[in-house]
Amino acid sequence: METVAWIVLWTAFGIAGLLAVGLLAGIRWYYVHALEPRPAQAQTIGGTLLVRSPIDLSWVSLPSRSALREGQAVRTDGTSQALLTLFDDSTIVISSGTELRLARMGASRFTGARHVVRLTLAQGRIHIGVAPARVPEQELVVSLPGGTVHLAEGSYTLIADRSRGYVRVGERGSATVQAGRSAPMTLLPGQRVQWSADGETGGPETAADELIYNGDFAWGLQGWRVGTSLGFPEGSDVEGQVIVTTGPEGQPVVRFQRRYSGGTHYGTYLFQTIDRDVSDYATLTLTLTFQVNYQSLSGGGYMGTEYPLAVQVVYRAANGEEHTYVTGFYYHNVTDNRTDSGQRVPQNQWQTVTIPLKTLTPPPQRILSVQVSASGWDYQSEIQSVSLAGQ
Repeated sequence: METVAWIVLWTAFGIAGLLAVGLLAGIRWYYVHALEPRPAQAQTIGGTLLVRSPIDLSWVSLPSRSALREGQAVRTDGTSQALLTLFDDSTIVISSGTELRLARMGASRFTGARHVVRLTLAQGRIHIGVAPARVPEQELVVSLPGGTVHLAEGSYTLIADRSRGYVRVGERGSATVQAGRSAPMTLLPGQRVQWSADGETGGPETAADELIYNGDFAWGLQGWRVGTSLGFPEGSDVEGQVIVTTGPEGQPVVRFQRRYSGGTHYGTYLFQTIDRDVSDYATLTLTLTFQVNYQSLSGGGYMGTEYPLAVQVVYRAANGEEHTYVTGFYYHNVTDNRTDSGQRVPQNQWQTVTIPLKTLTPPPQRILSVQVSASGWDYQSEIQSVSLAGQ
C-alpha cells in the first residue's frame, strides 16, 4: 500500500508539474502571439465603395475616406476603385468588380515584434505594395479560390474568379504560392502563375501578359467585332470589306479593302473590348505587324482622320477621365492633306511598329478597348498581328 501511495503521490506531482509547465507555455505563447487589431484607411477613387461587417449580410456605402476594421469586407462596383492603406504602410489598390475581406489585421499586443495581415480575395483584381518590414516578423497572406499566397516586401497583382487564381510579382518581391496539393512554389520578380479553382496549377511563367485575345488571328475573327463607319450618305453603296486571308509565309492575316468608291468615304474596323486594369505594369506595349498596299485618298484625308490602316486605344487615366490614343499609317500625301495623327510608312512592305503606351500623357490606368481600322476612299491594307502586352 505504501508503494501505491508513493506512486500516486509522484504521479500527482508530475501531473501538477506538467500542468504548471503547460500553463507557463500557454502564457508565453499568448504573450508572444497575441494581436491587437489595427484599422486600415480606405480612399474611394471614383464610383462607390461598399462595406459589410462580419455580423451583417447587407452592404452599405462608405464615405470617400473612412477607416476599415478587421473582419470587414469591401466591394467595388463596375466603375469604382479604392486605395487601402494598411497599418504597416502597405497599400492595396482594389480594381472595379472586386470583393476583398480583411480577415486579420493586427500587431503584437505585448512585444511589438509581429505584424499580421490576412486577406481573402473572393473575386476581382487587387494590386498590393508590401511595405518594408518594421518588425522582426511580418506576415501578409492572401487566400484565393484554390490557393494561398504569402507575400514578402514588394509589388504584386492578384486575380480571383470562379475558374482561377492568379498572382504576378512586379519589379521586386517574392511570393510563395500554395495551390491545392501541389508543393509550395516561390515566384521571383517578373514571374507569374495561375491555377484552377480546384488547385491544379502549372509552372511559373515570365512572359508578358497579353491583353488582346486572338491578336494573331489564328482563330479567324473570333473575339473581334467587325463594324463599319459610313460618315456620309454618299458611298453607302460601295462597302469596305474585312477578309481573313493568308500571308506570304502561310500565316493568317486580315485584309481591309475597298474599291470603286468614286471618291466617297467609308470605314471598316475590328473592335475588341479589353476592360483591364494596367496600373501595376511597368511597361505596356502596343505592337502591330502590317502592310499598307494602296490608298487613293492622300495622307489622312481632309480632317487628318482617314487612313488606310489605323489603330485606336481607348483608356481611362488615374483621375477617371477617358482618353483615346489614335495613330494612322499612310504611304503618300500628294495633295498635302492633314496627317495630325499619322505616320508615313513604305508601300507594300511588311513592318512591325511598337508603341509604348506608358509614355502617354496622362498614362493609362485601365485599357477599355482596342480598334484596328481602315478608312478613306479606295484602300487596301493587311494586318498580321496586334498585341497589347504588359509586364
